[in-house]
Amino acid sequence: MNTKKTKLDWEWKAAASGFVFAGLVGAWMRYAMSTGNWAGLELAHVRHAHSHVMLFVWATTGWMILLTEYLGRLGAHIGGFRRLIHWSLGLGMASFIPFLFWGYKLAEIGPVRMPLSVIISTALMFVWYGFAWVWKKHRHIVFDQGTRLVLDIANFFMVVCTLGAWLRGLLVPLGVDDPVWTTGVVHMFLNTMTDGWLLVGLLGLMALSRNATLTTRFLPVMAAGIPLSFLAVIHGLPLELRVLGGLSSVFFVYGLLRTWWPLLKHASKFLALALLLMAAARLLYTVPDIMHWADRSGVRILFLHWVFLGVLSVGLWEVRDRLVGSRTASALAWTVPPLVLGILPATALWSVFASFLNLDALAFLRAGQVATVLTSFGPALVVFWALVHFKNSNQRRGHA
Repeated sequence: MNTKKTKLDWEWKAAASGFVFAGLVGAWMRYAMSTGNWAGLELAHVRHAHSHVMLFVWATTGWMILLTEYLGRLGAHIGGFRRLIHWSLGLGMASFIPFLFWGYKLAEIGPVRMPLSVIISTALMFVWYGFAWVWKKHRHIVFDQGTRLVLDIANFFMVVCTLGAWLRGLLVPLGVDDPVWTTGVVHMFLNTMTDGWLLVGLLGLMALSRNATLTTRFLPVMAAGIPLSFLAVIHGLPLELRVLGGLSSVFFVYGLLRTWWPLLKHASKFLALALLLMAAARLLYTVPDIMHWADRSGVRILFLHWVFLGVLSVGLWEVRDRLVGSRTASALAWTVPPLVLGILPATALWSVFASFLNLDALAFLRAGQVATVLTSFGPALVVFWALVHFKNSNQRRGHA
């Protein structure tokens, strides 16, 4: 494999290292859940620390890096983008310790008490605002109208998704602790980021990497489905609102896939399958009985890992592979099904399987927990190997 250096190699390796680090934290979290040994930490805080590094250092910053690489190839001056990427990497990693020890609570450092996690997260949102502004000044460099509009939508929802975060902060001084509201605004943030920014943004990157022409025909349907899709996953809402959210989600996925369809023949079979399975899951989730069953079973965690690892992470690596001539995405794809299936012991389905197979429930659970821990190392090891291999290949080229 003959990998090539790019303008933002250091930044990409930093983001990918964040993926490895967050993946190892996730593996330790699964071990702690299996053994009950949390070393004095809280599950919620560890989960927040893991997810924030995975989102802020890897997924969002990785997308920024790849977009900047391609804009640079089209002739853009990337200095402004690069500085914002550095801030994104730094703040993303800086959020780990506060979230690990205090979550969203006030951090206590000696006599000082401050909302450190909130401060860092807020600063990071201003980095996103800056990135969207710099994109606005350089958007004309993208020649294809469809690709440019897709990236416009992604950058627009990069800004809009922060509304959920601002509302979450506003609920605290207002004394609102109703879980429908507190979890609802978090889902507003996460769903809008995932759908409007990252999935749409990945489509834009795929088009740039192939120098493709995208149709604009389905973009209004796609964009219209994004704002209300978060309603589907808020427990406690009236069923009608949740179904409305589910239908909005289906509209979004329909528009996304119809726009993406010409590119799927160039994508890996795994990524195409991952997208179709994501679409099928969203369609099924609009059926009330299936929606309630999924809520009771706790299988949403499988869906989230499928989207963030199977679609977004594999997709980002496919774009990167095309840029440098590597093959990391295909190796990473092999680790996705084992990791997602390895989460099953944490859901209500595992005890159902034990009963159906007439097995000892406790022994079956312990076996599942071992599998959960072992399968969680795969993605981190693949990306770590890619980082080491890339470094070694460049060293060999330097000595040649």
